[in-house]
Amino acid sequence: MCSQAMSDELATASIAELGKRAYDLMIENEWRKAAEISFALARYYLDRGIMAKARQWAEQSIDSFKKCDTRSEVACVPHYSVIAGIQLPDRIHEGVVKSRILDKLA
Repeated sequence: MCSQAMSDELATASIAELGKRAYDLMIENEWRKAAEISFALARYYLDRGIMAKARQWAEQSIDSFKKCDTRSEVACVPHYSVIAGIQLPDRIHEGVVKSRILDKLA
């Protein structure tokens, strides 16, 4: 599947589909993409006040980002711009997940 088609598909994917896709990407060692989808899931649950699920997906996102190269600005540009209606930041890495999700759960 081409990158644009995957991006379009994720923009309107259901939450259940995203969870499955995130796990599939982890199995495939596609850590960066899994981290971004996990971030979107964490944000989705945070916005709805479902804190346990928000924490679960935020921690999964951080774990996945730890397996990626995020040492340069270019490496932090997201693969996806919108996932399930959630706009990803212009740069995304472990610190973004902490500040935008986990710090709000503290």
